[in-house]
Amino acid sequence: MKYSLLLSLGASSALFLSACEKQAYDNTAAFDKLTLPAATTSGAGFLACNINGHVWTPFGKYEQQGVLGSILTDNSLIVYSSPRVAGRTLAAASGQMSRVRQGKPTHESMLHLDLLAVDTLGTKRYLNPTLQEGLIYQEFTNAGHTYRNLAKNPIHVVVSRFDADQKIISGTFEGYLFSDYPNDSIHVTEGRFDFKLPF
Repeated sequence: MKYSLLLSLGASSALFLSACEKQAYDNTAAFDKLTLPAATTSGAGFLACNINGHVWTPFGKYEQQGVLGSILTDNSLIVYSSPRVAGRTLAAASGQMSRVRQGKPTHESMLHLDLLAVDTLGTKRYLNPTLQEGLIYQEFTNAGHTYRNLAKNPIHVVVSRFDADQKIISGTFEGYLFSDYPNDSIHVTEGRFDFKLPF
């Protein structure tokens, strides 16, 4: 009887562990099906682009925060306002993507955009690091490599909508980001953003 009970408990534990393993979080299917959202101007709440030909866009939570922003969580996008620069508000958006296979992260990265909220609609301009504007991409799964825009190789930006009343800023961006180590670059194409500003 005692041995039968132990065997029964052992079998139950094995089934429980097996069920837990089967239920381990896995978002690889959703990750593999990611596509760029349409370039809208409605404040839809996204920051997206292709990085070396691969789609980058958080597909989880979207929220707005105050000046200090908030802590990013997996597959989320946070939009917040930074202190004013040259009399204008610096709009900021940070997103994080996490690919998880059977409960274990296999790819984690962050994209951060700082952009002066201006109404030069339809005009190609550059992100200007001297004005605290910038685009930063960081890969956490590859030794924390960080890529950023440089003044001599700026990111091109076109603001397609800036509505101070509706608090919406939308546009597109493209260019190259560069890393100090290893000394390489990544190509950012078909970049787009459309979000509401929390000010």
